[in-house]
Amino acid sequence: MFKRVIVIKRVYKVFLIVLVSFLFFSCTKKEDAEFNYLRAVEAYSKQDFETALEFVNAAKKNDSSFYQADLLKAKIFYFQDMLEDANLVLHKSIRKYPEYTDARIWYIRVLIAQERYDEAETALIKELSFNSGDCRVFYQYGSLCAKLGRIDERLSMYRKAESLLSENSKIYLELADIWLMLGMRERALDELDKAEVVMEDSQTIKELKRYIRNGNDSL
Repeated sequence: MFKRVIVIKRVYKVFLIVLVSFLFFSCTKKEDAEFNYLRAVEAYSKQDFETALEFVNAAKKNDSSFYQADLLKAKIFYFQDMLEDANLVLHKSIRKYPEYTDARIWYIRVLIAQERYDEAETALIKELSFNSGDCRVFYQYGSLCAKLGRIDERLSMYRKAESLLSENSKIYLELADIWLMLGMRERALDELDKAEVVMEDSQTIKELKRYIRNGNDSL
């Protein structure tokens, strides 16, 4: 009986060692994946697509479930004019993560670039049925209408995109107000810079920025 207890303790000890080792290496892999992904994003922002692809592949090797890396990989393929490769990556990503909005919108963009207009329109109609508040969807629909020579629809889609973009820009004002209350003046000004780009009344934004720079602490 005593020997049996010793054996059980040893087995349990081995199990704990294996479990801790597994958790340690899992965390390390995820950290490595995030590190490689950030380096890929940096290279992508500099349009160094070959380097970006190397790092994004490394990130996926570290963590095969890193779905953000899949989207970045598809974007790299898109800008390298490797449209079929981009299509395959996005199609696989959407099947695995159907709720991934960014991947769905980029998939539509790739379909348009491939001149697969019927498929793109089918995807756009489906997207609008449950995501009609996203200005990017209307923008892509406008781009499709431009390719098809449907001028009236193109104008309509772009105006809807503009309206939504202007409406969403109010979020930047709210964020600016929060940062200002926290005493983070530069962060508040960054948010106002974003609002200025998309809002029709940019003069008001300029006055708000001047107001903050003069030392005021609330909007």
